[in-house]
Formats: sequence, C-alpha cells, structure tokens
Amino acid sequence: MKVLKATLAQKEALEGFYEEGYELRFIEDAKGNWVVNDKVVTNGHFLSIREQLQALPLIDYQPKVIN
Repeated sequence: MKVLKATLAQKEALEGFYEEGYELRFIEDAKGNWVVNDKVVTNGHFLSIREQLQALPLIDYQPKVIN
C-alpha cells in the first residue's frame, strides 16, 4: 500500500485539519515515518490543502508489528 510521508514539521502543520466531519491524522509506521493514506489527495474534503498533500513523497507503507 502506498502512503504519503510527512516530516514532523509537515505533520504538525497539516494534522488536525478538519472539514465537514473529516479530520486529517497521521500515524507512525515501523520505520518511524509519519504517514497518511494517499487517498486524502483526491478526497474533496481536503481540497484547500491538496497542494501541500501533493508535495508529500509517496512511499510503501511499513506496518508496525504488534506481538
């Protein structure tokens, strides 16, 4: 699965964006990257921040292993 990777500064600037019941939240992957599903770029509720989202690099998701 592909995800968008944010630096800590980008995460802090974008996280919590809220519109009509949709809130942007990042999670930390197994490599310590702050990521969000790449589908947010095409979600109409995030149009006003689409440019910032499109600037984030696309990477492969590395899930955390929970024992």
